Amino acid sequence: MKDDSGRLDFVGLGLWGSEGISTEAISVIREADAVFAEFYTSLPGGVAISDLQDRLGSDIELLSREQVESGNLIMDAALKEHVVFLTGGDSMSATTHVELRLRAGELNIPTRIYHAPSVLTAVPSELGLSHYKFGRVTTLVFPRKNFFPTSPYEAIRRNFDQGLHTLVLMDIIAGTSFHDEEMLPGFPGTEMDHKGSKFLLMGSQTGFLVLREMEEMERRNIITPETLVCAVARAGGDEVRVRAGHLREMINVDMGPPLHSIVIPGNLHFMEARALVEIAGAPRDILERQ
Repeated sequence: MKDDSGRLDFVGLGLWGSEGISTEAISVIREADAVFAEFYTSLPGGVAISDLQDRLGSDIELLSREQVESGNLIMDAALKEHVVFLTGGDSMSATTHVELRLRAGELNIPTRIYHAPSVLTAVPSELGLSHYKFGRVTTLVFPRKNFFPTSPYEAIRRNFDQGLHTLVLMDIIAGTSFHDEEMLPGFPGTEMDHKGSKFLLMGSQTGFLVLREMEEMERRNIITPETLVCAVARAGGDEVRVRAGHLREMINVDMGPPLHSIVIPGNLHFMEARALVEIAGAPRDILERQ
């Protein structure tokens, strides 16, 4: 039976497919009056809107970045009916979603979060790295002629200074703006048509190219050809792949279809080094550095 009062529930879809949604979350989605989704902050691999609708028995309206950031459509609906907002990964991993929850609170709209696996925990787990040894997370964006932010490089440097690992997320551009002439050549992405919505996704090879270019710009000797780097592809899926090695090697390693993430390790515990060698194929000489 549907709830007649206003309410907003945040439901994470996890990382891959629709099987990671909890049975409790599925019940909530089926009971909702309106179901919205956004995939520009995190595009869940292997999920199509039509497949979700068939499995969940609910119509799903895919929102644009502008619709989510304004929040008006979501709030107007949640004031008078039960609304579910679907996202990839875990719902509260993006500050935009936290802002929506705070805004709902200001309007006295009850909220609840239904958690799901997130790249923030899955990537370290796949590599065998300790979660508590990660510092600030950063995101690489596709460079443009007048926009090449080096803040990710600075985040890696600061984490390095503290001996911490850095999780580097890859850019996702929604819409068709990636055909803009302002996009810099030499930094390719993978184009995807997700049920009528266009996306450009950055892969690990392009991410390493961007980091190498940042080193050329900053010259702080952080991202060198000998720097140990890691790549994780399709975390949480049946075809997950992990690799670790020196930048000069990893920049040529094709990790296959998206989604990809990068990790720049800091100081490694012996067990972490062993995991990178045995699980991700890192060079054995890292065992001697511990």
